[in-house]
Amino acid sequence: MRGRKLAKIIDKHCEYLRSSGGHRRYRGRHKEFTFAYHDGDDITGNMVRRVLVEDVGLTESEARKEVSR
Repeated sequence: MRGRKLAKIIDKHCEYLRSSGGHRRYRGRHKEFTFAYHDGDDITGNMVRRVLVEDVGLTESEARKEVSR
């Protein structure tokens, strides 16, 4: 998955706080986190899962639905 697509999913579910250079700070359901990928970066499946489930706070099934859209 490209960084741009994952960033759109994050924007949909999280509150944007601030950015500094290529690092964007968000507030998810349970914690604040940094998303530090460029739009064209290719992100592996394990990392996509970690970001969506652990950082954003989605369930496994919600994360799968978002990725498949």
